[in-house]
Parts: sequence; C-alpha cells; structure tokens
Amino acid sequence: LLFTDGCTEQKNSADVMLSEERFIQRFRSAVAEGQEPVVKALYDYILRFAGGVRIADDISILLAEIKKR
Repeated sequence: LLFTDGCTEQKNSADVMLSEERFIQRFRSAVAEGQEPVVKALYDYILRFAGGVRIADDISILLAEIKKR
C-alpha cells in the first residue's frame, strides 16, 4: 500500500487530522472484511472523515497484491 500525505493529513470540520494510524487501521479493516475494491473503500473513508471539508491536498492510493505461483 502506497499513499500520499493528502490521505492522512486531511482534516475534518473539528480541525482533526485523519492520521496515518487511522488510515492504516481502516485499510486493515477493509482487507479483513473482504471489501472490494479496497482503494475505493479507503478513498470513501477519507471523504466521509472530511465531512464536507474541502480536500486540501492530492489523494493518491496505490495497492498492489503479490501472489505466489
């Protein structure tokens, strides 16, 4: 999982930053719950957290899955 700081530094209306800890926790939950696609679940989570506050920075998320043959 690769992501830009715009994902974790987004603030909500209470001026609280999302944080890397919350973002990673949401990633782990999405994977554990089998949510597909995970990247969309993360993006939607950022938007919900922002709660209508303008997105202040770029949001880029890249997820790669490596499987053994």
